[in-house]
Amino acid sequence: MNNIKKEKKILEFFTLNVSVLPPNHDNEQFYSSLIENFYSNDLKIKFGKDFYYALIHLSKMDLNGKKVYYGLMSKFLQLSNIDWIKKDEIRNIKTESNFIIPEDIEGRKGMYEFIFIPEIHKIAFIKRGKIDDNIKKQGAPLMAIKNVLKIGFEQLLTKEQTVHVDIVQSQQVIDQIFDSKLLKLELKLHYTNPSINEDHEALMDELYRHSNATNIDISIQGTEKEPINTKSSFIEGNLQLVRKNGTAKAIIEVDGKKEKINTAAHPEVSIIEVQESKQSIFLSLINSISTLLLQNGE
Repeated sequence: MNNIKKEKKILEFFTLNVSVLPPNHDNEQFYSSLIENFYSNDLKIKFGKDFYYALIHLSKMDLNGKKVYYGLMSKFLQLSNIDWIKKDEIRNIKTESNFIIPEDIEGRKGMYEFIFIPEIHKIAFIKRGKIDDNIKKQGAPLMAIKNVLKIGFEQLLTKEQTVHVDIVQSQQVIDQIFDSKLLKLELKLHYTNPSINEDHEALMDELYRHSNATNIDISIQGTEKEPINTKSSFIEGNLQLVRKNGTAKAIIEVDGKKEKINTAAHPEVSIIEVQESKQSIFLSLINSISTLLLQNGE
């Protein structure tokens, strides 16, 4: 009897939705070129006082006829901006640094794995766990990565194009707004690429697209006697659209007390579990993440 225990991995990941407007007719080719150019141009995106980010690895594979990219983003510390002091002189404020940093040395602070599917222009960054065992375990700094991607993509686009990088937010927090007494709702959103939404969400998306509304700000005020009707097509469609393509702030009433909700503080965290099979754990994880992204993206 074979008692060998099979290897098992559990991963958590965030999802970001990349949308370039106006939309391109060939999503897969367009977004493939976008991520490849980010890597091949060796973009170094400064974010924060002493840090910059760069893509240090990008590989392409095929998943049932669909392109899938596995990559690594790294965070670097600009060593030249630091005053290097010997430990035994740390309290001597007159001590001058005499340590010269070689020009070919970089201060790497972290590596963040991701999966990108150009057809649905969604990218998954690992929050907990790791796909490749050779990578130092490090959870992705979500807000920094969102801004770095936006800044980097903007450098690759024309003046006529606009890029949005949105964190997919928890369905649970959207449902909380739906199911509560809603007193105030503020939405910041944009339309998407065609044919990815359903029902009221698709209706609102289509209306915004035909209006060429690349940035939409909506503020709705209700009262305690007449709260906002969350079952209306307008509210339902916009709230579902904003989950993947914007942010919402709401004031709700729970047991007579007012509560504030900011959906940006509640990113969706997806969890997958993979056991050893004929396929390597590395490929199994990429396959599982990609499959889940495709299921949620269509």
